[in-house]
Amino acid sequence: MPLQCSVLLVSKNDTDGTGDGVTAAGGSNDIVVEWKVNDPVEDTTFLPGPTADIPFKGKTYIEDSLKTTRKDAANDGDDNCPNNNNYGQRKSNGHYFRTGDKLKPYTSEEKKDRVFSKVYVQQSGNSPKDGTTGILFRGSYIAGDNYSLEARIYLEDNDKDNKIKALHEQFFGTPFNEKFIAESGMFTLWRKQHVTAVVNWPDPGRAIRWNDVASQYRLAHCELDPATVEYKITDLLLTDADKQAYLNLVRRHYGYAMADMSFDENGLYPRTIRPQGPTETPGDYEDEIYDTVEGFSDGPNSSRFLDDLSELLFEKVRILRPAGAIVLRPNWCREYIIKDPADPTYSQPYIPAYYCYGGSNGMVLMDNPMTVDEQDGFLFGHEIGHCRFLLHHETDGTGSDNPDEHDTNDHNCIMCYPDGIASRPGLTWNKGDSEEPRLCGKCILKMRGWDNTDNRLPASS
Repeated sequence: MPLQCSVLLVSKNDTDGTGDGVTAAGGSNDIVVEWKVNDPVEDTTFLPGPTADIPFKGKTYIEDSLKTTRKDAANDGDDNCPNNNNYGQRKSNGHYFRTGDKLKPYTSEEKKDRVFSKVYVQQSGNSPKDGTTGILFRGSYIAGDNYSLEARIYLEDNDKDNKIKALHEQFFGTPFNEKFIAESGMFTLWRKQHVTAVVNWPDPGRAIRWNDVASQYRLAHCELDPATVEYKITDLLLTDADKQAYLNLVRRHYGYAMADMSFDENGLYPRTIRPQGPTETPGDYEDEIYDTVEGFSDGPNSSRFLDDLSELLFEKVRILRPAGAIVLRPNWCREYIIKDPADPTYSQPYIPAYYCYGGSNGMVLMDNPMTVDEQDGFLFGHEIGHCRFLLHHETDGTGSDNPDEHDTNDHNCIMCYPDGIASRPGLTWNKGDSEEPRLCGKCILKMRGWDNTDNRLPASS
């Protein structure tokens, strides 16, 4: 904040003070600036309203939540995240600033929750009149919290300073506290979700529609920083020792004999599936493949296996890319060609699909066959959402899996499964559908950093 103070001496005959005057270098005492933080009304206009295809209730829920938790019920502002909800508002005005002499020459002090700093005089040719001051502002850790900063020239409430105020008011015709004040525009805090890399096992040949994911997270003041780097699995598991480490991991969790396994760059499953029998129908052979691999993908040890796999890949990726989520796009097994004994011309590729998984170490597993049909905004947004600690909502047709974590009146949350929402039978969120999910209000607050189980929040919209 640059300031300039010039003291001019005018002739006693210059009754209206309009003359040029004579500069009195060094004629001013220390100039003191007082700092204040304001919490303006949150702008929710960027949140869309509901439509028939996208019955978004987040706007209503957020607006209701801001009303029920604001610090001053009579004030439309003061609606940032409360200070006793996670890392919300600082407790008082003074807590927003770093005061003291650690940031010289920008020193400041706090007095009864008011913050002041003296103008630092620059050593320049204009040093008698030019100066600057500044202070370190520390907002909350909550996305969506907004602020404006106010700085004003401060004079004490005493006879001498009151005379100075009166003279300025007489000269300018403006109250002193309204004349020497500056206020910043409103600024809003955002969070960022990095995706550091995509790992293909193998490459499915489809680009991820990151803009669709970003539009979901933007509702929570969370900026998605998508991956710009993609790796083949053999870029990471490069050496024979790396591949053996993977096979050792499989053996530890499934007990497969090492002689029955080999590393396959085309899928996770390391064993060979028997060939299709000469009279075996396509459906029967597909069932054979599905059931065989299901014991691997969905067995009793599969979640621990995936956690260990995430650790293995995490250590490889972090050497190259130190921060952000890791998106693993695998096939659970390699592609098989299905024949039909009754039709010599029939030949179709088949890869079984099981599930996607948001796991440990910020790694999400995106089952390649599942990503063919389902919207990227839903599927990738849902799984990366787990890495941001979002929990399932309606997944099995019996209501919310975690009612304290969700707006129970919102049946379009991205953390649902579309076929698990009892009130919307036949719903799909496939590519090309006009229906799309959105974060519910409680998911928006959680992604912003609120404790969305706070009992001051509405249970539903």
